[in-house]
Amino acid sequence: MPREYRLYQVDAFTNQLFSGNPAGVISNADGLSDDEMQLIARELNNSETAFVLSAPEDALYDVEVRFFTPRVEVPLCGHATVATHFVLATEDRISLGGGGGRCVQKTGAGVLPVDINTRGGALLMTMTQPVPEYGRTMNRDELQLLLTPLGLGHDTVDPSLPPQIVSTGFPALFLAVRDRGVLNDLSPDFGLLNKASASLGFGGLHLFTLEEGAGIPVHGRMFAPAVGVPEDPVTGTTSGALGAYLIRHRLDLFAEIDPGVYQARLQQGEVLGRPGQVLVTVGLRNEAQPLVRVSGEARIVFGSTLTL
Repeated sequence: MPREYRLYQVDAFTNQLFSGNPAGVISNADGLSDDEMQLIARELNNSETAFVLSAPEDALYDVEVRFFTPRVEVPLCGHATVATHFVLATEDRISLGGGGGRCVQKTGAGVLPVDINTRGGALLMTMTQPVPEYGRTMNRDELQLLLTPLGLGHDTVDPSLPPQIVSTGFPALFLAVRDRGVLNDLSPDFGLLNKASASLGFGGLHLFTLEEGAGIPVHGRMFAPAVGVPEDPVTGTTSGALGAYLIRHRLDLFAEIDPGVYQARLQQGEVLGRPGQVLVTVGLRNEAQPLVRVSGEARIVFGSTLTL
């Protein structure tokens, strides 16, 4: 008997069609095998596709969500989480009484809440991320392994910020470059970058530059060829980790919106013609366990039915 699945293409971290980061969402994925999920993700060819599974009646979460790149399953994806919960709210599967609601998702990175709020007639999805894990910083020789596939010299790196691995569900290496010209002109050798990421122990390389005093103080690009994503337009998970990194090294870039709670807006995707913004909030009330959240809007590009 044919099986029918609800399929959506959603642009996340934007309120404009054909911008931000596209994600596939299968909102009723019960019955799909791992192989079928991987084949669907490969067919859609977005950086990630999310598959929403029902939770058992006694579960402490509302849905289970699995995330696949065209090549592998990954534990967590920020933009696909934003896309997924926009879809669930659109399907009236999340109650938005009083202007907002919450859906708790089980992911490969843990059980995490997602809050959905109405703002100016639009929906704003806010994902709480796992507690950041601060990894090691790169020495000069290790940094050279990165600069070679990027075609950069040491003089293009911002010396005030250390190249460091940080994870909020996906380990990424954060590297600051001196200006947006350097950032925008990058054309990596993805084969060499893949080898460097395997050697140095990270999944993605998130490069960024700072513009002090600007309304959007951080612009970035994120490359993850190791998981089948050469460049991701606007990333949620690594933007949250970048927020945690910057809170530790450049707190002055953030506005304190409540005592011990800091917020900044990050932008990505301009080079790919898909600009989008991620609102990053970091709470330091418990300094041992910073609370990292990423927020963004979304738009459904199309919905369809997949029959298998």
